[in-house]
Amino acid sequence: MKSKMTMTAVFSAAVLLFPGSLLAERDTRYGGNIVPIAIYGEDNRADYYEADRVYQRLADSTAALFRSRDVVLDARRGTASIGSGRTIRDKFNLREEERYGDQPFGSFCSSFLAGEDLVVTAAHCFMEYAPEDSRISYRNTVFVFGYVVARAGEFPSEVPAENVFGFKEIVSAKYDKGGADYAVIRLDRKVPADRFPLAINRGAAPAAGARLFTIGYPSGMPVKIAGSASVRRVHADKGFFVTDLDTFSGNSGSPVFNADTMMIEGVLTRGGTDYIHTGSDGVVEYDYPRPGGFEPGSAHVVGQDEGRGEDATLIGRLKDFLPVTEFERAIEEAKRQNVPTQAPSLRDSGIVPAVYNPDGQGGGFVPAVYYPDEDDIPEPRILEI
Repeated sequence: MKSKMTMTAVFSAAVLLFPGSLLAERDTRYGGNIVPIAIYGEDNRADYYEADRVYQRLADSTAALFRSRDVVLDARRGTASIGSGRTIRDKFNLREEERYGDQPFGSFCSSFLAGEDLVVTAAHCFMEYAPEDSRISYRNTVFVFGYVVARAGEFPSEVPAENVFGFKEIVSAKYDKGGADYAVIRLDRKVPADRFPLAINRGAAPAAGARLFTIGYPSGMPVKIAGSASVRRVHADKGFFVTDLDTFSGNSGSPVFNADTMMIEGVLTRGGTDYIHTGSDGVVEYDYPRPGGFEPGSAHVVGQDEGRGEDATLIGRLKDFLPVTEFERAIEEAKRQNVPTQAPSLRDSGIVPAVYNPDGQGGGFVPAVYYPDEDDIPEPRILEI
């Protein structure tokens, strides 16, 4: 399949940053849905290899949080081993047919790149802020990019050593068990430009009904992309909003994107039950800490409009600590020129709008549209940023 790219004002899917050149082919399968805990309606989570290239590029700018002791660097090979060697099915005592049960786990929270050396996550991931919820210190944490299932059935046990970053300092953090919950962390070095800092919404909070998707590491698994969700209600005075994203423990710190702007609206912080088990007496237990003594369990599933919902800290609470990124500027310019920036379907999306980086060096982003086929390409029109 051949492809072409042209600068144009006709954007009809999603905003995406492509350093260097666009791919000649796209392997687009089916879509997903994700948030901090439980499944709302249909489970539409997607692995990295299943998702549209737009979502893959956004996922490249997220990192999983691991205990330092669980990541072993091999300087000779230039790699880092990750994970526990156990599966989700083993860890949580899940039924044989449970989705993703054969995948590994290892990370404990999620994060996203918000500056060349800044990541955002949830403060409760660390014992310094939530000793009742975590036994892990931020000083004993590493941030791992590229923890993905790149091909069906090929589960990651290592990543390039250059994908592993250490902690340098806390820029800002707040932990309110019933409100805002976030941490802005400076890494021990800058992240290479091929993983670009994401864009945040610096304006008003999203309205109820706004369409959402998220990207993170549920239950410590490799990255999952989840959408088909929306804002249920907003508690602006307390600094968070409620969604029906399908997320689990481990998604804390995930970016929650607005599907109509491609900007981050929030940081995933809390949610409902992940897994349920039934005892020999027929009593149902929710997220029991030692599930081995029960019959194999399953993910907690409720209707799309049912259940507790998942909470996300409003990203506006962090805006003073986060730089305006080139990606953010490009999206704002597209909005100024009335260029739509909606996210594509996770299914085959056809033409894909892009924010194109011709030199691949982290600057000079240009709005563009990627056409997987050569047919019906309009005359180009340059949009200056």
